[in-house]
Amino acid sequence: MAARAILAKCNPALIKWSRCSAHLTMEEVSRRTKIPIERLEGYESGSIIPSFPQLQLLAKTLKRALPLFFLPLPPDHEDVEIEFRSLSAFEQEVADQISALRRRVESQKKKVLRSCFENLDTVINKIDKCAIVFDDNHRRIAKELRALVGISLSEQFSWKKPDKALRHWKEAIEALGIFVIQNEPNSEKVPVDIFRGFVLPALPFPVIVLNCSDAQNGKIFTLIHELCHLAHIISIGKGATAKRYRTREFLETICNRVAAEFLCPEDDLGNCWDDIATPSQGKTVTTAQLKEMTAHFSVSAEMLLIRLQSLGYITESCQKQHLARIKVLSEEANKERGPVIIPYHILAVNRNGKALSTLVIKALGRGSIDFVDASNCLGIRSKHIAKIGTYLLAQNS
Repeated sequence: MAARAILAKCNPALIKWSRCSAHLTMEEVSRRTKIPIERLEGYESGSIIPSFPQLQLLAKTLKRALPLFFLPLPPDHEDVEIEFRSLSAFEQEVADQISALRRRVESQKKKVLRSCFENLDTVINKIDKCAIVFDDNHRRIAKELRALVGISLSEQFSWKKPDKALRHWKEAIEALGIFVIQNEPNSEKVPVDIFRGFVLPALPFPVIVLNCSDAQNGKIFTLIHELCHLAHIISIGKGATAKRYRTREFLETICNRVAAEFLCPEDDLGNCWDDIATPSQGKTVTTAQLKEMTAHFSVSAEMLLIRLQSLGYITESCQKQHLARIKVLSEEANKERGPVIIPYHILAVNRNGKALSTLVIKALGRGSIDFVDASNCLGIRSKHIAKIGTYLLAQNS
């Protein structure tokens, strides 16, 4: 007679909490573990007690330590809504990586960030004042969001280069009280066709995470797209927006339209087109014209082509020809491009963002946190902290 499996008398609330915080449905957990949905429902309600092997399987699937399921209450963990910007359906393995990244970011915030402020009551988030009414008028939303960020078109037009534009956009958005960081370039590298960015909207420390694998212009579009998501979430919370879009896909469409209008306003694009286009060229755009316009607005050629076609300046066939050419050139450039060596302390600042890095270094200088806290928050070894401080001092001077 086979021995009965030992039952794991764990806390059912922790099973549900772990599944929800991993952003997995009951069906997804059932598919991965081969445990019937009815039994999983029993585990979460407490009507069925799992065996230790079953609980170990759940812990592995949900990426949680086994002892966690025996706590009396869920950890002090914010139930953060997460908004992803993606270009295709998520592969489960990549979703796991992103969820792990999300938990790392939240852990950093919970453990250290509150200690970084001398007085938490003095923290001012300009984004928290956002009361933009969201509807289908993407042009109005973009105009109000741009006013909140405070960057004029003349200033944007002066940047010309993608890296300079990204730096200025990040600084402007961080000035609103939003941390802008990137995922780890090595251990958490994710293809951009799976994930470009997401937002953790919980106040007082909202965070926008960008994919380090993306191009500079791609990061700019994602940054504004996720800012739009954040403004929408805050606006609903304040009661300024009663509208909840019919589907997630429709909300993504609105955010894409807002980001495109934000970066490349329709009226200004029309003026630019009138300045460079000739009457004889019809609904086409030359490579030289495209290059000039992308430098003018500091946006990607792909986004500009989509914008030009949607507004009727070029034909769909012209758009597709240029997109195909850009794809070939990009693939060739990736093959030829050698490794770019960037000092580690600069990579750390680029990954964590200037605002977060500066905040942690200042807190360390005040003695509010120690070297262990600082290195944990920035995800680096303590030996690099001095170089980061020197680099930030030079950047801020």
